[in-house]
Amino acid sequence: MLLVALGVTPDGHKEVIAFKVTNGETRQAWESFLQDLYRRGLRGANLRLITTDGGGGVQAGVELAYPHVPRQRCWFHPGAPGQNVAQRVRRRDQQAVLQGLRDVYAAKTRRAALQAYAAWGWRWQARYPKAVALVERDLEELLAVFELPEEHRRMVRTTNPIERTFREVRRRTRSIGTFVNDASIARIVYGLVAYFNRKYAARLCPAFRKKRQVA
Repeated sequence: MLLVALGVTPDGHKEVIAFKVTNGETRQAWESFLQDLYRRGLRGANLRLITTDGGGGVQAGVELAYPHVPRQRCWFHPGAPGQNVAQRVRRRDQQAVLQGLRDVYAAKTRRAALQAYAAWGWRWQARYPKAVALVERDLEELLAVFELPEEHRRMVRTTNPIERTFREVRRRTRSIGTFVNDASIARIVYGLVAYFNRKYAARLCPAFRKKRQVA
């Protein structure tokens, strides 16, 4: 298992800032990983938002290391409402239910998002109360991204950037098959991370470029 932290700088450059090979996504593993980041200098004074999936381990780790930073729950990956809600509705209704959620996170403002959520909840509450309750429970963290400029939200409302990195790591390591120990895994991943960061350094996120030009 790899724990990974990916950041976005104020000028719009992505960077994989740390990774750790572990035996699982446990609370202890995440707390150790994030506390190590904190000790090495990432104190979080300038962090505007931290986006995670719904795993209990990562959420506990973030709460311990960066309790002062607003947190955004990913809409799509493990433990996320988009995934869990779909599992709790009939297939014939899935498209309409998920489209309603898209209207929430794609809204222009927090107020519009709350209005979209209220309409969605009213429509589906009687038929799928458990699905609606899932979103209601995490609504504040699901809408935390609305505190950022509109141009930046799409990039940070999910953990997609890390997921894309994981796909490439899996592709490269699958061909190797067996590793001697964790250190051998770490060496391969380090090389891939260095490669990604060189690419990221030469590529400014278009949304951040647009914001900078307007400013």
